[in-house]
Amino acid sequence: MTQLTFLLQGLELKKLNAWMAEFYKETSVMLLAALCKLLNTAEAEEVMQEAYLEVYLSLKAKKQIEPRPFLFRVARNIAISRLRHRQVVTKSANDVSGIYVGTQRDPSAQQINNEDKALLLAAVNTLPYACRQVFVMRKLQGKSHAEIAQIMHISVKTVENHLATGMKLCRQFIIDSAEQSTTNKLTGTR
Repeated sequence: MTQLTFLLQGLELKKLNAWMAEFYKETSVMLLAALCKLLNTAEAEEVMQEAYLEVYLSLKAKKQIEPRPFLFRVARNIAISRLRHRQVVTKSANDVSGIYVGTQRDPSAQQINNEDKALLLAAVNTLPYACRQVFVMRKLQGKSHAEIAQIMHISVKTVENHLATGMKLCRQFIIDSAEQSTTNKLTGTR
């Protein structure tokens, strides 16, 4: 009988927590080293935390998994997702900049457009992870709500809520930035 079978046959939450602590001690250094090959340390630690949470929730729900391979597979998938997101953000910033190329010759107008793009990119990057994924897929990739729901394994209503939240947070970020910029200009600070 494996540890996992024992766990899945009615191990109490307290024992599951103790087992997870031991599992973390056994696997965390190796997992972090593997993730640091793909991501910076801070992102690798975030991905690691998400992956351990996924293992914990799966075990708690008594799903039939092998914890160690499952942990590494989940961590790899989350890391790849983040790398793809980074590429999408970079590509979309480049796409947005391509719209302005050739349409405006005035250097000061071009500078304003670059500032607008940077502000929008900063606003999108402040969104919570799932909200940002939905926002990028809908607004930059043009995917439908149903497609996004299917890709992310969430309901269409959740997609709509993420979009509404994303729009609200981006709008607030831009307003706050404009107010801060105005305050800085009035006080002479940067």
